[in-house]
Amino acid sequence: MVKAGIDEHDKDIYLPFVLPAWRDLNERTKPYFYQLALSDLEKKSDHDYRLVPFVFNESTALTCAFNSQNKKRVDFMRDRLQKALTAALDHPPLFWFSFETAMRGQPHYQGSILLKPSELKRARAAIYKISRIMTAREKHGALRFRGSKRNQMIEKRGAVYADLNWADYNLKERGFTLMYYNNLDDITAATQHLKKATRSYYEQLRREFNIKNKSAVL
Repeated sequence: MVKAGIDEHDKDIYLPFVLPAWRDLNERTKPYFYQLALSDLEKKSDHDYRLVPFVFNESTALTCAFNSQNKKRVDFMRDRLQKALTAALDHPPLFWFSFETAMRGQPHYQGSILLKPSELKRARAAIYKISRIMTAREKHGALRFRGSKRNQMIEKRGAVYADLNWADYNLKERGFTLMYYNNLDDITAATQHLKKATRSYYEQLRREFNIKNKSAVL
């Protein structure tokens, strides 16, 4: 049961918690499950692959490249990252991100990617490559992998908290960015491989949840 409001007598209203079908989830909700699915894949690989949170700051040259074409921003960036990383890693990457501006107009992208530790350098080089020409200042802050910070949060609060908190943090400016910087277009993007994996993860989670609920009623 979850708290759903207050009635006319100032008493709490509780309703049964349900997990809707995947097709009924909106783009505000799916990023949380992208993050959980990546964490699940990390575990299933016995941590051979690692869930790596990242922050990628758009260079001035990359902004100019975006402005010279007609794709939507997140589609443009997802396609550029996917193409560059596939070439560098020799396999399609699984990642998602959210577009942010920090309310200052500086485009940057925060999300997570699944990588082997041995792939980190190649991934970094690929992302630097799509940034094109960078000033020294831009290169210094172009890309930050936040795996160590995630590990610290896991030790302190647990994996579920760490992963859902990161997804929530990445969506904190959603309304502002939608309205003022992205023409009300969605601000999140994920690769097709991750979308497929997340749907499978979610549907299994939903089946288990429904079985548990039925057992509790009986």
